[in-house]
Amino acid sequence: MKLNLLKKYKNYRSAKLPQLPPGWFEDKRNYKILIKNKKLLAQKREWKCLIDASRERDSATFWRLVANGVRSTSSEVEYTIPAGTWEAFFQSSYSALPLTQPLIQCAAGDEWPPVSVAEIRRLIQALKHRKAPGADNISPELLKANIDWWAPVLATLFTSIDQTAIIPEDWGLAIIVPIFKKGCKLDPANYRPISLLSIISKLYATHLREKFADWLEQEHILKEAQAGFRAHRSTLDQGLVLQHLVEKYTSKKGGSLYVAFIDFKSAFDSIPRHRLWEKLNVTNIDRRLLLLIRRLHENTRIRVRCDRYGNLSKEIQSSHGVKQGCVLAPILFNFYINSLVGKMEEASTHSPNLNNTPIPVLLYADDAALISFSCVGLRKLLRALTEYCEAEHLIINYTKSKIMVFSKRKLRHKWKINNQPIEQVTSFRYLGIIFDEKGSWCHQIKNSIVNAQRSSRAIIRFFYRKGGQYVPAASQVFVAKILPQLMYGTQIFNCQKLKSLESVQTKFYRSLLGLPTCVSNTAIRLEVGQLPINARIWILKIHFWLKLIFFPVGVAPLTLLDPFQSKWRLSLYEKLRGLGLSPQELIASGFEKAKMMVSQRIGDVELQDHMSKIDKYPAIQDYEKGFNLTPYLLDLQIAKYRRAFTLTRFDVLPSALLKGRYEGTPYAERVCPCGLKEVETASHVLLHCDLYGDIRLLFISPIVQKFPGRSESQRLKILSEMLQSGRGGGKGSRASPSCSAEQPAPLGSPPP
Repeated sequence: MKLNLLKKYKNYRSAKLPQLPPGWFEDKRNYKILIKNKKLLAQKREWKCLIDASRERDSATFWRLVANGVRSTSSEVEYTIPAGTWEAFFQSSYSALPLTQPLIQCAAGDEWPPVSVAEIRRLIQALKHRKAPGADNISPELLKANIDWWAPVLATLFTSIDQTAIIPEDWGLAIIVPIFKKGCKLDPANYRPISLLSIISKLYATHLREKFADWLEQEHILKEAQAGFRAHRSTLDQGLVLQHLVEKYTSKKGGSLYVAFIDFKSAFDSIPRHRLWEKLNVTNIDRRLLLLIRRLHENTRIRVRCDRYGNLSKEIQSSHGVKQGCVLAPILFNFYINSLVGKMEEASTHSPNLNNTPIPVLLYADDAALISFSCVGLRKLLRALTEYCEAEHLIINYTKSKIMVFSKRKLRHKWKINNQPIEQVTSFRYLGIIFDEKGSWCHQIKNSIVNAQRSSRAIIRFFYRKGGQYVPAASQVFVAKILPQLMYGTQIFNCQKLKSLESVQTKFYRSLLGLPTCVSNTAIRLEVGQLPINARIWILKIHFWLKLIFFPVGVAPLTLLDPFQSKWRLSLYEKLRGLGLSPQELIASGFEKAKMMVSQRIGDVELQDHMSKIDKYPAIQDYEKGFNLTPYLLDLQIAKYRRAFTLTRFDVLPSALLKGRYEGTPYAERVCPCGLKEVETASHVLLHCDLYGDIRLLFISPIVQKFPGRSESQRLKILSEMLQSGRGGGKGSRASPSCSAEQPAPLGSPPP
């Protein structure tokens, strides 16, 4: 179209015609509209990618999008080490460990039924987007785009592997992408190795993992102290248990709780496979399942990506540890370290208890916390840990392992493991939550605010520079990205000082809407349809409590049965009473309905409270349906029109009224320069001011005349409703894409 326009214009100039050809101006207008629409679509696509990255906790993609390629991100791949150095590093790492013993022979066992096409479809649909493929270059997007072709093919392949136990050789190769962490960039130990495996091999490993996980749970193999990668368990469960024990044992006079946070060096990579197979072989595991898992770990190799052109190092045999990057790795490690719980129970003499159940250790995969209510008891646990690690070939990272003494007194001790000093600290980040020796949550709150503000600033920059100032999409990113950062861990808090968390939300939306500080936070939350942070936290907290009630697995539910009444539990029951909700009524309603009842009740209470505080804004009394994004923010996609309407609704247009607020001018003296001696309010400008008489006759009078006898505030509300419904929006009103209209509200996932 552009070339056609240029051609017509050149012909007009060269022929020296008296006027442009017919239809030229119409074509030009259509071209401008086309460019504008394409720009809007491009902005929507970028917002959608940002929203997806936030929901999937893909931090690398998120920061790449908001940075627009201007600055590097923490996940940028570094290529400063030659291939030979990488080969020597990995070879020395593996050779330092015990050699793998010959595999234990086992019978194939009973035949399995064929793998169904439906199972393959489910596995493919569960794949995450934008995951890098392995050496075969088959991406998740390729499988999903042709799922009808792939599903029967892979069902046949997986059935054949189940029957023959012959694994494709290429599945044993992992491409290692080194991601720099910190320290010297020339030291390979300062890089995190990210393994890229064949996506199809991951699908097959998931097929085996489901069977293995079912066996572990049905036979009750894993101890309840282990919460990592298990259904209905999370990091919050372990955090709640630790918080409950801290409060329980420090509330007594002179009481204290001793906790050792143990970090294992390269835990997944260090365990000897022959020892893992020996442990599995003495159980009643399906022999065929054991055989297939072992075959998946045979002939495993790695190659390191050494430069930006994709050149790889030589193949390095990987014969130790669970398979790099395999979905089976976490659950296999859980099984391997399971015996640690029994070892700690045998060694413990001063274990804290929950409902008469001793709790000497908490596990989340390879994160271990040894717990005792005495110094002597913790030292015994540390000695037992040393013996266990020596027997099971686990290596303790003495630098990263820390000890905390929770107490109202200041207690300091010297600690050693294997004659290596272990630091005692005053605060520690355990499973993403910062615990303080005095029981304070200030460090966690400050850390959450810093992370949320960093993301908030990045989104606002994107909003103004590249995002077309589209409020609904920015709001979705806030809900998907910033709220989880802001509220992670608050489910287990018993802290009233949460106003600083609310300031992050109101500051973000104030920046989006361009509203001055004289507009109340209450009005802004109603405008963008967001509950206050404190209300969201209560929803998360009560939902978490309901989860413990309906899925009583692990150690965390014992906190509800323990004779000691924690402040967390007392405050939760008090809140339920304040909401008029009975715990018995909620439990009788079922899990999903109970969650819905809690969310609805808190939303209703907050709406009533908010509506009682916005009498000063007569133009915005239109929130009867609850906390939802105001329609004009969806429909008015031209930023200057949307901003003008927002300022009018809140009566903060650039005027004598707004200027007087900051200068302290008496209200009656903030008059309009039109000569009518009226205060320059939005009502005056829209309905009375002589300076806008001609515009009023064209646009406002025809609307107002349809509703005679109405008061001034009623006429303002009518104008607001007409514009929001699209009947008065003019050329600035436009239907928005469906992807921008949805309002997600995820409740509390761990931060990336």
